[in-house]
Amino acid sequence: SVSGTVVSDSILMLKFDTLEDGTLQVSLKDGYYSVPRYIVIPSTFEGKTVTTIAERGFAGASNLVEVYLPETISTIGKGAFVLCSKLMKINIPNTVTEIGPQAFYECSNLNSITIPNTVTKICPQAFAGTGLTEAVFENPSNWQYYYLDDNWSGATNKKCSVTDLTNDQMSNKKTAAELLTSEEKYQVGRW
Repeated sequence: SVSGTVVSDSILMLKFDTLEDGTLQVSLKDGYYSVPRYIVIPSTFEGKTVTTIAERGFAGASNLVEVYLPETISTIGKGAFVLCSKLMKINIPNTVTEIGPQAFYECSNLNSITIPNTVTKICPQAFAGTGLTEAVFENPSNWQYYYLDDNWSGATNKKCSVTDLTNDQMSNKKTAAELLTSEEKYQVGRW
């Protein structure tokens, strides 16, 4: 369980921006990148739902060890936690559908992750440079990896060199971790 002190202290360090759909994205406020060890992202702020971890929202938070994401987050943005080298624990809630490019790049102390069955897209290098030795896919079926013709964004969504991943590959925690930590610029998706 999370104490009320951690939640209120976290809110003081967080910045919330309204997205086009009226929901919020969250990031660390300037000046706090070396401060927090633990962050609890609230599900709402001032009556609006928090749905997105902003692009580079927590990038370089040098002392961040643990992050709690609420069941309202659907997107973890590009480079959201890049270079959070002390990050050891983060939950990915059952509401997340997309993990952006380099979202956890160089989070070298992140050793295990659970990918919920709601995730359908893991962008290039999302977990490259992490310490992952175990990756658990709640739904190991129907995954593929492929290179994108536009080299990152997926805007055209034209897939090149599509490879189906077997249920056995994605059920094996070590094999799945090796796939996720690749430096290659391919995307993993489920259809």
